[in-house]
Amino acid sequence: MNTPFTLALFSPGEAEKITGLSTTMQRDWRHRGFLPKNDGHARFDLFTLAMMMVLKLFADRNFGPQAVKTIADITARAIAWHALEFVDSFEGDIPDAPDIARRALWSSLGFPRLIPPRFLVVFADESEWWDNSLDHAFAKNDGAEKRSGPIIVLDMMTLGDLLADRAGRALVHIDTEPDTTPNPDRPS
Repeated sequence: MNTPFTLALFSPGEAEKITGLSTTMQRDWRHRGFLPKNDGHARFDLFTLAMMMVLKLFADRNFGPQAVKTIADITARAIAWHALEFVDSFEGDIPDAPDIARRALWSSLGFPRLIPPRFLVVFADESEWWDNSLDHAFAKNDGAEKRSGPIIVLDMMTLGDLLADRAGRALVHIDTEPDTTPNPDRPS
């Protein structure tokens, strides 16, 4: 079976409602290369929405897009991964479970097979730590320098849920078509 995926596209106005990033800032960040440029009318898929969300979250904490560009992509992918945990994130010929569809989509996009951790912790010294447990993240990073100021904790699961909920519609359309490739092991 071939499973083609089509990522839903959202207008700049919809993207603003989903991510909180104004259409003016979207345009500015596209022109400055922090968001993908569009041919024609701007339209954004799940991964661009997640990137907008990441950049906006950090901008609200006085980190510009240049300062977070090294972690923005992986953080956006982690948010997207968690947004795809919900069956409502898919429409069309959906396999038995959203996890199967999510893994198939991930593989079709050429992303690593690693499951993104739930939490990103950015410590006061601007070092970052990914983990599925905040207790573990803080136990492994107990230096005074790391904790001597504000610490940012992003919960990818909560952000993914928020993105999927605010989208108000499916993020991915799936069409399962029969595989027409001849199989020499299958009788004609």
